Amino acid sequence: MFKRLMQRFVLLEGEGGGDAPAGGAAAVAPAAPVAPGNLVADAVVPAAAAVEAGTDAKAGAGDAAGAAKPGEPSEAGKPEGDTAGEKKPIEYTDFKLPDGVEVDAAKLTEFKDKAREAGLTQEQAQQLVDLHANTLKSATDASTQAWYDTQKQWQEAVKNDPEIGGKNFEPMKAVVANAIDTIGGEDAAKIRQAFDYTGAGNNPDVIRFLYRLGQAIGEGGAVNSGKPAAVEAPRSAAEKLYPSQSQTNQ
Repeated sequence: MFKRLMQRFVLLEGEGGGDAPAGGAAAVAPAAPVAPGNLVADAVVPAAAAVEAGTDAKAGAGDAAGAAKPGEPSEAGKPEGDTAGEKKPIEYTDFKLPDGVEVDAAKLTEFKDKAREAGLTQEQAQQLVDLHANTLKSATDASTQAWYDTQKQWQEAVKNDPEIGGKNFEPMKAVVANAIDTIGGEDAAKIRQAFDYTGAGNNPDVIRFLYRLGQAIGEGGAVNSGKPAAVEAPRSAAEKLYPSQSQTNQ
């Protein structure tokens, strides 16, 4: 009975104060409880580990990208000069141009090159050609119309001019014709052609000049074409002051 009580006392002493039980064995403290953990916190990778893991992931992705897909040849396996996927350059046929419009061959070649670089179709390129041709034709027509309008205005001005128009219009033409034939000689036809081509033959100032020239020729007699008039040698100051003396010395 006494022995049982002593054993019970020893057991109670070991449970209560943490003292060593009988026999000298050290009392063992109970282990700390383990936290249940956090899913979000456990999912965070430390910085150093993330860099290392990202490097490995990129390396793996690069290897996967460089690998040929199933059923496709690798870069090394592609035959050289394979142009199956390249677009063929566009070859344009002759463009349609309006009547009377001509295009410089060099400029047309340059336009085709630019259109080819832009990837224009034949129809799209033709639309640009039509736009340019119509613009050019409109500008040419406007210039031609302005030239004709100017010629008409000049003719009306000549007919209404008191010196070369009105009742003097027909006589004026005869005097001008005589001046051209006299001065022009064998080149008279070419002179008339130049006046007609440039339109200067309708200009009032030009006609007035020729009319006065013709009058001077008529008053002074005919002037032989191609033979310049004799030119008097320049006189000295003494000859100008004493003209009678110069005549005596001759």
